Amino acid sequence: MPIEISVGKRTYQSTDRKHSEEVMFESGKYNNGDFTAEMTGWPCTGERHHNCHDLFKRQSKDRTITVIVEDDHGGYAKNHGKEFGATGTITYVNGIVEYS
Repeated sequence: MPIEISVGKRTYQSTDRKHSEEVMFESGKYNNGDFTAEMTGWPCTGERHHNCHDLFKRQSKDRTITVIVEDDHGGYAKNHGKEFGATGTITYVNGIVEYS
């Protein structure tokens, strides 16, 4: 099952070439202002030519992006220093990352 990301009532899914986070940012709807998103997995950290964790860091310039991770589809929790299957929250502010 691919990782999905939701902001408000809108849910974005991966395509054959892009992860759901990339699809969301390319929509242009979340290129400005603070927002909170919910994801079914942790952002990838460089797997298969994608690095959505870095994408969030870059996109958080001059704003706050909060990502609530509700599941560990993809098994990327370990790449964020978490145990397999863990959930949690990532806050990105001006490229700085905080986990809770």
